[in-house]
Amino acid sequence: FPVTIVRHGERTKRVLEVLQKHQIKASFFLIGKKIAGQENLVKKIHQEGHLIGNHSFVHDFWYDLKNEKAILEDLQLGQKAIENASGIRTKLFRPPYGVTTPNIGKALKTLKLETIGWSLRSFDTTAKTKEELLKRVEKVKDGDIVLFHDTTEFMADFLEEFFDLCQAKKLKIVGLNELLGIECYE
Repeated sequence: FPVTIVRHGERTKRVLEVLQKHQIKASFFLIGKKIAGQENLVKKIHQEGHLIGNHSFVHDFWYDLKNEKAILEDLQLGQKAIENASGIRTKLFRPPYGVTTPNIGKALKTLKLETIGWSLRSFDTTAKTKEELLKRVEKVKDGDIVLFHDTTEFMADFLEEFFDLCQAKKLKIVGLNELLGIECYE
């Protein structure tokens, strides 16, 4: 199962160090408007072999209520930001808040993007400690897609313990491409 992480910054750099230490490839779903000024980090994510997906351009609270045209424009902006920073054109999209609608579906079909969700939501953005977060994901099992965010202050330290948990359960962490048997880039 892949570790899915959203956004970027100093915390992402620490997460990348942990991933490299454990030789694990993650999937990073990026918010397009957050890429400006972080292009080198996006390149690093790609160069280190992690997958990159679109997580919208704006990630606003009302995303799922937008009409098809507005969603299409937003997705295109996200695609362009990712492509300009990394040189790749992703086929993956994780909807804000995990919500899909017919309008989102139509826009995704137009752009030939595949929706990626999760099977184990960690609620890491509300966890106060890494111990609390570990308790939330201790039921991880083979085939799970686990949702994590790099905005969580202790994510890098938590991942060390999460990887130990997975190893104790004899779980192998693989990329979305391997788990789902999909092509991630055009």
